[in-house]
Amino acid sequence: MEESTALVEITEGGKRKKISKQRALSRHIVHKSLAGDLKAAALYFHVKYKLGQLTGGHVTVTPALDSRDLEVLRRFVEAFGPGEPPGVQDSGTQGSDDVSA
Repeated sequence: MEESTALVEITEGGKRKKISKQRALSRHIVHKSLAGDLKAAALYFHVKYKLGQLTGGHVTVTPALDSRDLEVLRRFVEAFGPGEPPGVQDSGTQGSDDVSA
């Protein structure tokens, strides 16, 4: 059995249930993102993009987003830009931001 498919027990809504470690990790990243962790948010969107679950380009903002939500999104785009998250480079590009030890 692959480690990521092994089951772990969680409590949800006061009830115990078993989910895969992969699912637990995904939930953890989403929760950290929602709590304002920009690195977790960047990781989440990067993985979704690489899996083909995001198409890049235009983002549709729904009326459910209030001014605070829009501010978080604005700061995220300002910090990371519309391209790849920090530390991720397309093949064939030079790493001008690399720091040598």
